[in-house]
Amino acid sequence: MIEQLPTKAWDNRNLPYYLTILPYMPKEFQNKYGVKFEKGTDGLGELEYCVLKIGGLKYLLESHTDGPKEATLMNVSISSSEQDLEKHIDILLEALTLNYSDLVHIQEKLGEPKWILCRQDDNDNEFEMGRFYLKETCERQSRIYQEKGHKQIYYVKKAT
Repeated sequence: MIEQLPTKAWDNRNLPYYLTILPYMPKEFQNKYGVKFEKGTDGLGELEYCVLKIGGLKYLLESHTDGPKEATLMNVSISSSEQDLEKHIDILLEALTLNYSDLVHIQEKLGEPKWILCRQDDNDNEFEMGRFYLKETCERQSRIYQEKGHKQIYYVKKAT
């Protein structure tokens, strides 16, 4: 089931992580799935976007409407704190009744997240707090914990 969320439901603490490109422009997607797009601008120009919830997961759909044809197709991103990207593609495809072969492009870097947020307690025990695809998101989450005044040490390390 596809549920449209208000765009403010997208958590800006986590950067969007590009997942795939759908074979639709906003109007086509809107007609097929009944989704409404908001308009705005970013550093690349005019933009139409929406936030969807599918299978309990949030997806950000964006289209640069004044760009070349490839840019006008629906870019799909997830929060960079999410795990198991292939599962996200499978859930998306099932909800939209699409196949892998229908997708214009798929993120090549699917697989395990590359960055780990760790916490060290007073006894020098290390705990994994989460895994992230983008170092910037992992570092941002570390700063959020540190700013809350916790006594523990939070740090980022590369997954091996």
